[in-house]
Amino acid sequence: MHQSYAWMAKDFDPKFSDVELIGAQHKHVVARATFAEITDGQQHAPYLYRVYIDLGMRLVQVEENTDAANEGDTDQPHVLASVEATLVAEYRTAEDPGEDALNAFAARNASYHVWPFWREYVVSQCDRMRLPRVMIPTMHLKHSAQ
Repeated sequence: MHQSYAWMAKDFDPKFSDVELIGAQHKHVVARATFAEITDGQQHAPYLYRVYIDLGMRLVQVEENTDAANEGDTDQPHVLASVEATLVAEYRTAEDPGEDALNAFAARNASYHVWPFWREYVVSQCDRMRLPRVMIPTMHLKHSAQ
């Protein structure tokens, strides 16, 4: 985990909230990656590839009356709580596979590797903050524009 952040709105008390009126929104972005050759004096070490993945879950207030929700500003939901983290997947390789291969690997594999850690973090943060349990799927396939 590179960084994390958890927050709850001042006017939100999960103990006395109607769970039926709370929805979850998720964020999943492969934010950046770094690739470097590591050398240590005379020794040639492998290449190091790091993929930074921004993940987030926030609880939002769901409107009871959908007609009233359509009249208001639905682009900005009332956020009740948020749990976010940047996770880093780190890989070593003996050779440089090339930028295209690294980008494809980051998009398809790195999220898969950090996903169990994200799921555990969300569950534990929700417990610590006494938030309603949010079910994070066992696997999340990132959709590609291709």
